[in-house]
Order: sequence, then structure tokens, then C-alpha cells
Amino acid sequence: MSMIAIGARSQQGVPVNIPYTEAMAAGSADSVVWEFTGGASANETGVGVLTGADLVLTQAGGVGASSGGSRPIANQNQYFTCTAAALVAMLNGAEWLYAKKIKNCGRSLAKELMALGGGGGYLHAYANDANGRFGGAIIAPSGAAVGFIEPPGQVSATDVTWLCWWRKNTNFHFGFVAQENMPMRWEDFPSGQRLVCVGAGNNSGATWATQQFAVGLSGGFSNIMDISTLVMSQRGLGAPLF
Repeated sequence: MSMIAIGARSQQGVPVNIPYTEAMAAGSADSVVWEFTGGASANETGVGVLTGADLVLTQAGGVGASSGGSRPIANQNQYFTCTAAALVAMLNGAEWLYAKKIKNCGRSLAKELMALGGGGGYLHAYANDANGRFGGAIIAPSGAAVGFIEPPGQVSATDVTWLCWWRKNTNFHFGFVAQENMPMRWEDFPSGQRLVCVGAGNNSGATWATQQFAVGLSGGFSNIMDISTLVMSQRGLGAPLF
């Protein structure tokens, strides 16, 4: 397996049309969207292909009420979890997307979790560590680390920003961009704010049984951000053509 970071040089990826609002996700056969509109300490219920308990994000730590269309994750004790079944359904296929719309991202060890997998390992990417870097780490469900890439760009501390992790064409991708609408393809992410890991991101067989953090994480990590939207899809965004 090899890892490469791609900046300006790439061929055009084919854009996709994935819902990124609850209104768009109504009746979707392959996607689910959560908009964070609840009151203080309230859970959030999404719209889309999942049903029942799998649509519910359960809050912990007294997450604050929605204000201006987002809810504050203010410390390491605040987060949302989902069911393992939801992660299996949405992230274990040949393609998948996990995307968050955030703002007010904390500069001090603010970490963005993709998801923690079962089966002895996890897959995640993180932002703005103690050294001010913005990076992505990819760890296989087996627990074997497959590498790390650090794009030179940094997420804005205040701007509305989409953070996107996706798998397409057998490759893992990560990108971030400051804009209101969800990006739909590789070229929507500026050079220096995107990366690809060739042959990575295969979650098939992961049980996600140990921890199911959907937004934020516990265990001594600070997660300072306001979360507006979470999107999961069984389709990936448009990817670069090699």
C-alpha cells in the first residue's frame, strides 16, 4: 500500500449529488443527514436511509443548545455517539462518505474524529493538534497503522468549514474547505487542503463494536467546535483520476 498527497496536479473527478440537508435526504436510498438543531442535552435524529435507533445520535456531557444552526462541543466530556449498526450500514461498503460542517474550531488540540472501529482498530483523521498542524491519520480496522499525511493548509478557527472523509475507487480521501454547501468532488478542495491514501479506507469486516463516536470523542481529547451538520453516505465524493 502506498500513500500520496496530491495538490494542484490531478485530473478532474466526476462530481456526485449527495444530500447534505435533512430536506434533501428525505427518502434517500443511500445517505443520512443530521442537522444539529436540538436543545441543551438533547439527542439528534437524522433523516435518510437509516431507521429507528440507527437514526439517533446520543449526546453526552450536556452538549449546549443549538444557536445559529449549530451546537457547541465545548470540552472533552461532550460528544455524540451512534449505533454500531449505523456505522456498519454506512461505512463498511466499497464506497462511503463521512462529512461534517463545523465552525469555531478550537486551535488547541481540537480533534475531528471520523469514527472509531471495532475489531481491534479504528480509522480517523484529526485537525489542529497541539503543534498547530492539520493532518490525517489512517488506521486499518485490523489495528495496523498504514500511514500519515499532513496537508500544509490549516482549518479556519472561525469560518464555516466542511471536513470530508471518503472512499472511492479503492482509495481513501480527506479534504476540508471553508464554504456553506458541501463539496462534491476532489477539485472542490483547494490544493494543500486535500489528501489521498491509495488502497486505504476499506472498513469491510469492522464491527464498530467498541466505541461509536459520531461527533467528538472522550478520553482526554479536547473537541472545541460548533457542529452544524453530519452526513454519512454509501457513496463517496468525486475522486481524482490517476
